Amino acid sequence: MKKIILLIILGFIAIALLGLTISLQQNTLIEWWKPLAVAVIPATILGLSFAEISSRISGWSNRTLNIIASATFWLIAALGCFYALNFFGSDTDSTIDCHARVINKYTEEHYRPRRISRYTTVRGQKYRVYYINLRLPDGKNKKLEITATQYIKIRKGKSITLKIQNGLFGIPIIKKTVLPELHG
Repeated sequence: MKKIILLIILGFIAIALLGLTISLQQNTLIEWWKPLAVAVIPATILGLSFAEISSRISGWSNRTLNIIASATFWLIAALGCFYALNFFGSDTDSTIDCHARVINKYTEEHYRPRRISRYTTVRGQKYRVYYINLRLPDGKNKKLEITATQYIKIRKGKSITLKIQNGLFGIPIIKKTVLPELHG
């Protein structure tokens, strides 16, 4: 029973750290694969080191499976800690206003899941998500999600101000997005 509770707690921690990683990565001005490539090294070492503990917790006898499970957990933990420390440890004195240009705007259609019965869900109501692509002064592109009202009123070529700070590790982060005044 203790093993099951521990597995559930570790699962919740992994899901929470993965959600934190995804949400903070959207505000960090670095390609997603760079922190991932760096985090693989300690995750692999920790995965090998904690394989026996993982075996005792999970009850799996396959060593390779335990190494993969342990390394995956430590990879998620390393990425979550990296993005959280970089974002929340940012230097407020280094705030600069960055003027980015709107390259294009587009929508994506998504579907909400609709529950039919206790164990069955199907594709439900369609909804749209609105995005703009920005070109930063250093030549990088950044995708931002906006509201429908902002989408209707914003135009290609318009300038948007981003409040950018240096993170704890020197990687810039977007703290605030200031859209231009949108008049009817």
